[in-house]
Amino acid sequence: MGKLTKSILVPVDFTDAATHAARNAIELGEKLKTGVHLVNFIPPVRHKAHHANTIENISEELFSSINLLKENEEKLGELVKKIDSARVEITSEIKIDKLASGIKKQLKKKDIGLIVIGIAGAHTIGDSFCNLKQAPGLIQVNCPVMVCRNHEHTFKGRHKLVVSLDFDSSEQQNVEELVFLAKKLSSKVYYIHVNHPDDKKQCSFFDIENYLNAHDLKAAAIEVVDSSDKEMAIKAYANKLSADFIAINRFSKSSGYKECHADQVVEETESPVFVY
Repeated sequence: MGKLTKSILVPVDFTDAATHAARNAIELGEKLKTGVHLVNFIPPVRHKAHHANTIENISEELFSSINLLKENEEKLGELVKKIDSARVEITSEIKIDKLASGIKKQLKKKDIGLIVIGIAGAHTIGDSFCNLKQAPGLIQVNCPVMVCRNHEHTFKGRHKLVVSLDFDSSEQQNVEELVFLAKKLSSKVYYIHVNHPDDKKQCSFFDIENYLNAHDLKAAAIEVVDSSDKEMAIKAYANKLSADFIAINRFSKSSGYKECHADQVVEETESPVFVY
């Protein structure tokens, strides 16, 4: 979030988890001095090829979509009233689009610096986002994401943020975006790198230190550990520090360690988790 003008995007599906995410986004928006944009996505009408009653089916789906659009417009208006705040500018809209492609279009058209989603352990937008197998297109959006469990947070006071550095994704701008956000939250930033046995490159403390120096990033501390359970090693380090937030990369592009279990960290952490 290199500019204060960058907005926070909150995809909403009118679940309690999405409402909590919106409220957390407003609290964060006040701290970062930026606006919050709520968007609800309605799936587009799907063309059923080779069906005897194609025209009739499309007409029915269009009628259903129009009704859903009217219904969701009312719900969105009620949500905005429920969370309305004089402290933060809130905008909202409904888009007919698939979730993954819709979010990517929002990132292109608007100056978005962070996505905020809520999870509840059920079929919500947030839970879909954290499942790599279910939503590979969605999870790869090039923007930091704050994942909130079904709680509200105030983001008051000073904080500790643990950032997991993975060199398959640390070259992305998202690391610097997260560090900027951490500074705005008056956070101390602690970095950890986990060497997995299958990684092609094993990093040392000095590799991490040189990377941070090259990108003008300051660390309260640096930790390098060896573990076959990457995400749990990160969480253990955060617990040792009594960290307020964890930032973890969502997937690895080129290392031998291909799996992503960021959802494990999210599910077992009460505070928001930043996924980049």
